[in-house]
Amino acid sequence: MKPRTVVVAIDVPEAITDIALARRVQQVLRQACIATPDNTDLLWPDRASIEVTVFCLPAAAVLTVIGDHS
Repeated sequence: MKPRTVVVAIDVPEAITDIALARRVQQVLRQACIATPDNTDLLWPDRASIEVTVFCLPAAAVLTVIGDHS
């Protein structure tokens, strides 16, 4: 397996802290990576290896750096 980076832009209320958002996204990803009988879900051998980092930047700033690769 090779490491990959996924960039997701989410509008969140200001009351939600970065750490709370990171923990929630990590929890959701770990749940999505549980093997199902037909193996149709995402599957990681070690769900604990999923890391989430939150950067507080406007989406336009991130997309300008990354560029449009669609």
